[in-house]
Amino acid sequence: MSVASVHRPRGSALRAICFTLCLLSDRSDAGEVIVKELTATKETVYSIEDGACEISWTAEHTKLNQHVIQQRSTCELPLSAQLLLIEKLLVRALEDKETASNFKTLYLGGLRSYPEMRERLAVLAKRSPEWDLAKGRPKSGWIDAFFVKLANQQEFLAGWQELFQRHGLRIKVSAVEKAEVSDAGSLSYFKDLERAGIKASDRVPSNCLTGFTIYKTEE
Repeated sequence: MSVASVHRPRGSALRAICFTLCLLSDRSDAGEVIVKELTATKETVYSIEDGACEISWTAEHTKLNQHVIQQRSTCELPLSAQLLLIEKLLVRALEDKETASNFKTLYLGGLRSYPEMRERLAVLAKRSPEWDLAKGRPKSGWIDAFFVKLANQQEFLAGWQELFQRHGLRIKVSAVEKAEVSDAGSLSYFKDLERAGIKASDRVPSNCLTGFTIYKTEE
């Protein structure tokens, strides 16, 4: 047997090694925050990926919206896993003096990427004597205001509040828009709602546009 035949890897083995190295290279920045400065729009974009999950924070530096960071999420990970990535975004954003000093609002938009939060809204409404399950609306007052009341309960904010508290901040839901109500049985997570005593015919909160107002812990 020649020396060359001993040391030359077979074609399939060589391909396997190259494939493994490519995977390692592709994953080298997984879970790391990437920062892009968009001078044309006066924005800083902080983004993070984990597999098919991508979450970004866009901080605007215009006078009108300098206090707002908008979160965008394309992610099917459980909320607990998403929050680990979001905490990295928060830590990185707070390292930038301009972003940190202006940060007053985190706008989430809709809750479609956070099914656990949609479930929490439905369960909280079910438990509330102020919610009419048959009609799908509060027994009195505006529906958006009722959603705000539900969203400021600790059960809804669980995970989020603790995340911000670790960094000397606290959060509050100050406003809700475009409150949506659905028959519970039509929702993809109905089985989870059913375990909480919600019937298929019950009309419950299913989505809304919302965000958090950010405060320093001592405020």
